[in-house]
Amino acid sequence: MSRDRISTLSRVLLASGAILVLVAAAGYARAALEQASLKDRWDEMPTLPAAVTTESEGAQPAGGSAIEGADEGDAVARLRIPRIGLDAVVLEGISEATLAIAPGHYPGMALPGEGGHVVLSAHRDSFFRELGRLEQGDGIELATTDGRAVDYRVARTFIVHKSNRTVIVPRDEEVLTLITCYPFAYVGAAPYRYIVEAFPAPTDGAGPS
Repeated sequence: MSRDRISTLSRVLLASGAILVLVAAAGYARAALEQASLKDRWDEMPTLPAAVTTESEGAQPAGGSAIEGADEGDAVARLRIPRIGLDAVVLEGISEATLAIAPGHYPGMALPGEGGHVVLSAHRDSFFRELGRLEQGDGIELATTDGRAVDYRVARTFIVHKSNRTVIVPRDEEVLTLITCYPFAYVGAAPYRYIVEAFPAPTDGAGPS
């Protein structure tokens, strides 16, 4: 390969890399702005109206529960994980549009305080990029738009293949599962999923049964 071709290829690769960086930066900026708007509205009222949505979509009028019958993109909870500095409003659904601006709640799964399996997902390069730092016993707080709140404690972390759907099934106990792609630094569609499993914080010093 001639020097001219190598030089041209190098310029193309550098330009492509710069474009990818700009696209990623724009995505992070949009997510930060959307989250700031959602958190502002969350803080302004003790209970959100039904279907609080993103800034671009606007808030829909009240007329029902924001939890029961929530649609894709509706705010359903607020997630706080002190150890990794995460504070984010969780939206219903796991579409690409939803996960671009928030952690998503798996449709059909329980919400905190319902005594079932709460499953949340987020991208490994955005909201859940520090998930791998969590350790057993770390606290996770999840509050809903109707005032319920549950303090969880991390019980374990593990890795499964992306085809493993057993971590997304109903359960008869209060449990929180956080899911993101793995490895964290993988380029492209990651082959595995990093799982954090947490149970309600015990009140008597005992762990989950």
